[in-house]
Amino acid sequence: MVNLDSANYSIWKIRIEDYLCSKDLLDPILYKERPTGVDEKAWTTLNQKAIASIRQYVSLSVLQHVANETNAFEMWKKLESMYERNNAMRKASLIRKLVKLQYKDGDSIVVHMNEFQGVVNQLAGTKMKLEDELQALLLLSSLPDSWDTLVVSLSNSAPDGKMTMEMVKASLLNEDAMRKESSYPSQAEENVILESSRGRSKSRNPHYSDKSRGDPNPEKEISFAIIVRSRVTLRDSAERKRGICPGRKEIKMRVPSRSQKRRTLQPWHLVMIICLLLVTMDY
Repeated sequence: MVNLDSANYSIWKIRIEDYLCSKDLLDPILYKERPTGVDEKAWTTLNQKAIASIRQYVSLSVLQHVANETNAFEMWKKLESMYERNNAMRKASLIRKLVKLQYKDGDSIVVHMNEFQGVVNQLAGTKMKLEDELQALLLLSSLPDSWDTLVVSLSNSAPDGKMTMEMVKASLLNEDAMRKESSYPSQAEENVILESSRGRSKSRNPHYSDKSRGDPNPEKEISFAIIVRSRVTLRDSAERKRGICPGRKEIKMRVPSRSQKRRTLQPWHLVMIICLLLVTMDY
């Protein structure tokens, strides 16, 4: 049983009336005075029990307005005057809420129909009753474009071109069950697929590191580390052969070039010069 607040009077009224009826406490809210043939003491007891039952299912903010009431009938009328406003503004607000109510793929169709019926019940509480066919058409108009096939099918199969709420509700429940069985992607599932595709696109981007790819296999990371280390070791050994310290700048060694070698006076050059001088002197 729900407690009465400022937003659920229409539902609370139905449930509290059923509860009072099940406890044989409905008469005190229907009759202001004791009915003929009812014992005064018994009537007083019924009145007190009805008051206690109603107060038990109201919120603290509402209880402040009925805390001093001693007559169940008067307390019931006071609650009606507070929350059952039948003015034009309330009717317009409920009609607007009903028209703007829209179902989204992936949501529960049962919850949507319950919300729709709740607004209809509130309108009925304002003495404004919507015809059954109008309710059916408004419920169909709250469906998204993905349900157009069902709407057209119902329109063509309606007897005498007249739809009923019973027919529309049954069709919506059947369609919802079929979509769930045929793995029709819900909005939440589409979001998961979209996030997965974004993750794959990031892993293909070379600007992202290997960690962003989310590879769950640690053996690949170990193999990659071994390859990198082996390449570094080979590079270091090659640098040592070239006279380069690993991890440092290259050491420049003074190696004479070919032109420098040609300009340097070699020993055999002296021998050739002496021989030429001796030959010249003989002549």
